[in-house]
Formats: sequence, structure tokens, C-alpha cells
Amino acid sequence: MSKGLGSKIAGWFRTLNDVRNTLANWRQEYKMWKANASHIYTATTAATEYFPGW
Repeated sequence: MSKGLGSKIAGWFRTLNDVRNTLANWRQEYKMWKANASHIYTATTAATEYFPGW
């Protein structure tokens, strides 16, 4: 008999607070990554206007 997804996830965290802290940290890191990624994309797009075929 196979384990369900809930039982697999339950093994990843010790407490509900652990889940909350992990998700809060992930959200913060994702927001920082997303903000930085948008700047990189904008700079790359601007550079291609000056260097066609780059």
C-alpha cells in the first residue's frame, strides 16, 4: 500500500510552526529573487537594443 502525499509532507516538518517559518522564509527569498530577476531581464533587454544579435 502506498503512502499518501499528506503522510510524506508530514515527515518534512516537526511542528506547525516549523511549516509556517519555512513558508515565510521561502516567500521572502522568492520575493527577493523575483525582484532581482526582473532587473536582470530589463538590463538584458536594454543591452540587446544597443548590441543587435547579442
